Amino acid sequence: MDYFGDTLDWSEELREEIEDQLFDDLIANGWTDIDDLYIDWSEALGEGSWTKYKGTIIQDYSGIGINNSKDEMEGNGWISFVYIQEADSLTYFWDNLHKGSQVLKEGFGIPPHIWNELPKSYQKSEFLLARKQKNKPF
Repeated sequence: MDYFGDTLDWSEELREEIEDQLFDDLIANGWTDIDDLYIDWSEALGEGSWTKYKGTIIQDYSGIGINNSKDEMEGNGWISFVYIQEADSLTYFWDNLHKGSQVLKEGFGIPPHIWNELPKSYQKSEFLLARKQKNKPF
């Protein structure tokens, strides 16, 4: 049986939605070959911000592994999210992302490629401005 850490109560549909976003964000952070990878949730630990999405508690998480098909860890990091309740829109992204010993994203905060896609009215939110500029967990 798979172990999903603090994400155990997520539906398979929710997990797939979030994993798709995380793989897209890996590419945005310069990770070029993702075909052989999977997200390892076994050490996932809820940290900081949280909300309810589609009836499930979601949070920022530490301890997220990026493994290859041989179950070897290729990288790791934290993940954080932006949730726009009025649009029921959820976007997860990597924080403090490492590929082996290489740092692909240092620190914490909403990356520019996600920030620029947010509606301008939300970019003025004090909470989102704080999340954009943080350099530590929320």
